[in-house]
Amino acid sequence: TKKWWLFPVSQTPFVLPSLNPNGFSAHSGTKIGKGDEIPSPWLSKLERYTVTLQPGDVMLNPPWFWHGIRNMESSAEGGLSIGVPTRYATPGMQAAFRSNWFLSAIGFV
Repeated sequence: TKKWWLFPVSQTPFVLPSLNPNGFSAHSGTKIGKGDEIPSPWLSKLERYTVTLQPGDVMLNPPWFWHGIRNMESSAEGGLSIGVPTRYATPGMQAAFRSNWFLSAIGFV
């Protein structure tokens, strides 16, 4: 079981974004409450969608949405996660640039 928080791209200025040192991905300074961390106090003010996935469920993470994930079961209970990223350079990258040219471009910086 996994709990997901999804934040639309309109919330980007409010999630405290920064580019990872690898220059390929970004992360947020907003904490959702994984493990022992305390959720950020402004989390409840952000526009977001929350979903809990059960075994066998499939979810599509919309393009450019920020997301946080909490595994609800312990690692001792098992739980296999399979992710399929679709943001890498492909012949169809024009669609990514049309949907958000700025965030697409910083992926190549």
